[in-house]
Amino acid sequence: MPLTLWCNGLSGSGDWVPDPPVEAVVAYLRADYSEWGWADPMVELGWYEWRGVSVPPVAGMSGDELVRQLLAIRNPDRGFYFEYRERPDGRWLAAIDPAGSRDECVPNISHGEEAYFLAAYFLPLAASERVVADFMTTQEPSPALEWMPFQPLWPRRSERPRRK
Repeated sequence: MPLTLWCNGLSGSGDWVPDPPVEAVVAYLRADYSEWGWADPMVELGWYEWRGVSVPPVAGMSGDELVRQLLAIRNPDRGFYFEYRERPDGRWLAAIDPAGSRDECVPNISHGEEAYFLAAYFLPLAASERVVADFMTTQEPSPALEWMPFQPLWPRRSERPRRK
């Protein structure tokens, strides 16, 4: 089945864009934080299998099936958080800065609500550009970074983790 790369969030509008150029997504990463949606500072890149003759108007329509996904969530002070996921039941990974703190939790907006992230999972812009470019060209997590299984650490949570 042919694959199409879809991107949601390039303008903060929520519109889906088919096959965006790597340069456009990287330029959005570099954009001022105010250009990102305030309630959802996130970009979603997804590789979809589609069965139609032409590109469907919206990802997930016309029998599309999400195969691989990269979520980028931006923090105005700390950089970018990334999750890579294979569907239906494949790998679920998060990029990590090995030197970052796994004890500190950082509040940040995720999907329109406050969530809590382990600080070690925020990456600087240069590393973030590499994550996006590698995913868009290989459909895989960037080999230039360390990736950890999402579980059991749960680096993104809806509630502040309790101290032991």
